[in-house]
Amino acid sequence: MNKEAMAIVRKLEDGTADVLDIKRLGELATEGDLYASLEYGICLYLGEQIEPSISEATRCFIEAAKSDDFAILVELASFMEYVDPILFEELINEVHKKIYEKMKAKGQEIGIDIDNLN
Repeated sequence: MNKEAMAIVRKLEDGTADVLDIKRLGELATEGDLYASLEYGICLYLGEQIEPSISEATRCFIEAAKSDDFAILVELASFMEYVDPILFEELINEVHKKIYEKMKAKGQEIGIDIDNLN
């Protein structure tokens, strides 16, 4: 994750982000930062310091779903499930599959079969 994107997200969380911060987050997303894509997509979806655009937000979410970062994938799935599980159903399923595969691989590393947890 890009430290600059993380700093902007902290500003979003504490309510101090401005239009220029969101613009920069969009630039970072365009440059390929998948965390920035996720967070910029959330801003676009919610209209946070930017004109809302579900279609552009969806494009950002599709990019973020390419991530191999567990935290990004979990945040992405959680957000989409919360705001519109029907609209994002296909992408949610794709992200869930990646999360499951990561969990299964980690379980195998440490000797746990996640399919047989009780």
